[in-house]
Amino acid sequence: EDNHRLLEIGHGNGSHIEWMLKLADGLHYQGVDISGTMIAEASRLNEPFVNANRVSFVLSDGKSLPFDKNQFDRIFTVNTVYFWEEPDSYLKEIIRTLKPAGVFSLGYGTKNSMNKLPFTQFGFTLYNPEEIEEMIRKAGFNLIGSVHHTEEIVSKSGDRMTRDFSVTTARKPLEI
Repeated sequence: EDNHRLLEIGHGNGSHIEWMLKLADGLHYQGVDISGTMIAEASRLNEPFVNANRVSFVLSDGKSLPFDKNQFDRIFTVNTVYFWEEPDSYLKEIIRTLKPAGVFSLGYGTKNSMNKLPFTQFGFTLYNPEEIEEMIRKAGFNLIGSVHHTEEIVSKSGDRMTRDFSVTTARKPLEI
């Protein structure tokens, strides 16, 4: 919505940010990532928006969020939950930095789908939607719901495969 403050956890190279800024007037985008390389690349790709103070990026340890409480209207992340060392603690950080009634969205590949990928055996913690929903409720959020998608993709090796993914959305209560 107009004039919202957005936080994306794990923005990667940020090639999608220009598109996002066109969705509403006066958006301010904040990205946080554990990779200095991704922050440098996202800053380069979004230089005009960084110079206009509409976009900024911050390095994080992946365990805490370096922001004051009640800062963001919307927080979202895609394909990062697998790497959270302490998901319950990290969700508490997310709810802390989200404004009252703010919305959090978490996109992830489902456990059944991700188990089919050869690389997920190395450092990934996989979840099914019920596990994600329970973690989010436990952190203090009010669950809005989960949307499940199936898509056919081509792997880097050229194989066609079906991928299931979900987006779970929740709202921070007015009083917490």
